[in-house]
Amino acid sequence: MIRVLIVEDEQYNVQHLIGLLNEIDETVEIVAVIDGVEDCIEWLEQGIEVDLIFMDIRLSDGVCFEIFDAVEVNIPIVFTTAYYISP
Repeated sequence: MIRVLIVEDEQYNVQHLIGLLNEIDETVEIVAVIDGVEDCIEWLEQGIEVDLIFMDIRLSDGVCFEIFDAVEVNIPIVFTTAYYISP
């Protein structure tokens, strides 16, 4: 089982990502879904163990990279975004 934290502020994207993860492996456990920088910092400071983080770049209260200025993260991160730039 893989324990996952999702950091994403768009509910549609959260549901889509959860659906994709469940298609790949039904034993994936979504430990938490967080939508902002400040909430993510507070959550990570609690020291709850997860195996993987899926993190959107733009969050409800800032850019995800602000998180790393406040707390050390030693968990693999997959950066995600819903934005598409047309060629």
